[in-house]
Amino acid sequence: MPSINSVLSQDLILDILDHLAVPLAFHERKCDLSVLSACSQVCRAWSPHSQRLLFQRLILPHNIHRSPYLRGTSRNALPSFLDAIDPTTERGRHLGSCVLSFTLRHTGRDADVVVTYPVWLATALLRTPNLRHLNVTTLLCDFNQDALEDIRERGPKITSLCILQDFSPAVVQHRRIMHQLVAAFPTIRLLEVTANLSPTLTPFDPPVNLALVSVKFNAMLATDFGPCLASLMQKPTKESEVDSPPKHSEGLQLISHTSTRDSLPTLSAILTQHAPSLRSLSLKTLALDSPESQDALRNCTRLERLELGVLPSPSSSSSIAASLSALPQTLTTLLIGGPRAAPPDSLAVEALTRYIQMDSALPKLRTLSWHVSGSSPTQELIEVCRARGVELNVRTGPGVNVDAGLLDGGRDGGDLIEENAVEVELRRRYLRI
Repeated sequence: MPSINSVLSQDLILDILDHLAVPLAFHERKCDLSVLSACSQVCRAWSPHSQRLLFQRLILPHNIHRSPYLRGTSRNALPSFLDAIDPTTERGRHLGSCVLSFTLRHTGRDADVVVTYPVWLATALLRTPNLRHLNVTTLLCDFNQDALEDIRERGPKITSLCILQDFSPAVVQHRRIMHQLVAAFPTIRLLEVTANLSPTLTPFDPPVNLALVSVKFNAMLATDFGPCLASLMQKPTKESEVDSPPKHSEGLQLISHTSTRDSLPTLSAILTQHAPSLRSLSLKTLALDSPESQDALRNCTRLERLELGVLPSPSSSSSIAASLSALPQTLTTLLIGGPRAAPPDSLAVEALTRYIQMDSALPKLRTLSWHVSGSSPTQELIEVCRARGVELNVRTGPGVNVDAGLLDGGRDGGDLIEENAVEVELRRRYLRI
C-alpha cells in the first residue's frame, strides 16, 4: 500500500496545514486546532510543521472558548507548556520561539494560584521571545518587582495586550496589577481592557504614554473612559515630533466602549482629539444625540465604521436629521443597536430610511447591520438598501420575525457578528503576520 507522502506531495501537505491555522488577525474564538493537533501525530514529516502552527497561537486551557467548558480538564496546562518550551533543549527553544499569541485563563479556585501562576507566567514570557499578543486575567499577573524587571529587560516586545478582571472582589488589586502589566510593555499598540466589576477606569499615574492605534474598554459599570485613555496615550513633545515623526504619526484608529451606562461625559473631547486618525468607533449604548458630540463626529473625516447603541429619538435635544447629517460621509459600515438597546422609534427609522435614500448621503456605505429587539426594519428600508446596493444584516431577539435572507446567522440576542475590517487590518499589521 503506497504511503500518503507518495500520493500527496510534501509541499501540498504543508500548504493544507497552513490553511488549517487561523491567522492571528482573527479572534481566537474562531480557532479549532483539533485537526492540526491530529495532523501533528500522523508522521514525522508532518509533525514539525504542524507543531509550529499549533504553537503560534496557544490557548490554555484549550477549551476555554468551546462548549461545554470543563474547568477541571486543564489545571496543569501551564506547567506542561513550560516543560514543552524548556530552553535547555533545542526542541524547547524552537517551540518557544514559535509562540506568537498566548491566552491564559485560570481554571480553578486553588488557594495557591496567586503565588504559583505569576511565577509560571513570568517564566513563560521569558521563554517566548517572539510573543506579540498576550491575553490574560489579572489574577495570574501579580508579579513581584524582580519578575517585572526581568520582563521589561528580557521579555518579548508585545504589541497587543488583552487583560481581563477576575471574579475576585479585590477591585483595587485588579487596578494595581492591570496598571503594572500595561506599563511593563511600552511596545503595546493594541490594548483591550475588560473590567466589568469596576465602577471606574482609574487613570494611570504616572501616564504610560503608549503609541496606541486601537483601544477597547469593556467596563459595564464605568461611565467614562476619557481620563484613563488620556493617561495611556503618547503625548508627543516638539522634540519627539522632530526626531522621530513616523513612530507616532498614525494616531488612534479604533475606539470601542461597551458599558451599561448611556452617557459619556468626555466623548466630544475624545472625538475632537482623535478625529484626524479615527477609523472605527464603537459606542454600544450611545446615540450621539448631543450637539457637541455631533460636531466632533463631523470632524472624523477618516471614519469607516460606526457602531451605535440606539438611533437618536425624537425627544432628543437635537433633531434626528441633525444627528444623521453628522455621520461622516466616509462610512462604509454602520451598526445600530445591541442586546440591551430599546426598540428604535419608528420616526427615527423613517428618518434613517429617507436619509439613506438620498444619493448624496453616505456614498461609500456598503453594510448596514441592525440588532432587532421587539421590532424589525421596515420594508421601505429593506428596499432602499437593495436599491443602493447596501447589504442589510439583521440580528434578532426572541419573538421577532424577519426575512431569513436578512439574517446574519444568529438569533441569540448577542452582539452583531460583524467582522471589524479595521481591527483585522490593524491586528494583521501590528502582529506582523
